[in-house]
Amino acid sequence: MVVMKTLAIILNYNTGDMTDKLYEFLSDVTEEICDLIVFDNNSKKQSESKYTNIKSNENLYWGGALNKAFDLVLNSDKYDSLIFINSDIMPRQENFLNNFISNFRNSDCEILSPSVNEFQHGARGGKNHDGLVVWKQMANWRSNKIRYVRMIDLQCPMFSKNIISKIKKFDSSLDYGSGQETLLGIICESVGWKIGVDDRLLIDHEGQASHKIVNKNEVFEPNKTISDLANENWELYQKKHKIVRISRWYRNNYRRKYRYYSE
Repeated sequence: MVVMKTLAIILNYNTGDMTDKLYEFLSDVTEEICDLIVFDNNSKKQSESKYTNIKSNENLYWGGALNKAFDLVLNSDKYDSLIFINSDIMPRQENFLNNFISNFRNSDCEILSPSVNEFQHGARGGKNHDGLVVWKQMANWRSNKIRYVRMIDLQCPMFSKNIISKIKKFDSSLDYGSGQETLLGIICESVGWKIGVDDRLLIDHEGQASHKIVNKNEVFEPNKTISDLANENWELYQKKHKIVRISRWYRNNYRRKYRYYSE
């Protein structure tokens, strides 16, 4: 019997020391069930990880790197799932990846995330960017189980090949890492797939180094407003994924995310 494996990718961009520390912590994963690699997003030479397996010759940004990770899974017969890991997280438990993979395979979720330490440096809640986790569903609720949620923050998500095959590739307008969370929620809701946060797994998120807040003109066409772009993407994803009904909650969250990144 062929045993399918998980591909776990740590994304590094100029955080080599942090990535090395995370890789060494996660390296206790069982090789028969998971391949752990480092993808470098065109870091400066002095900021690369010593464990780099793949290096891009250009900065793909977070969204572009996620698309590359999707490609690696889709083009391989040995992987049935993906864990895409920001370099600025640190698990609280040893044997983290083995437990994460086991919990995922024993669940009915298509996307699963560990919970996040409630108080963290870098949370976008306080004046100095310290404070409570902004997305409350991501905090650890001490339930000791998987909680079903409508959307997760993509700090350390695990995806089934089902959802990757349905998405295949996010639109390039999302390369800076804004919008994927909501669109995944929309698609899972439309298909009837489940998204979960696992309170048995806990991570710290050190500073959101893998995200970049930019002026909208750096990302989008200058003559289009954030609202125009949001509407265009709604039409694109509705048509592509045959979404008939989209709840107001998702629509509001999607547009709010774009407004946040347009400041």
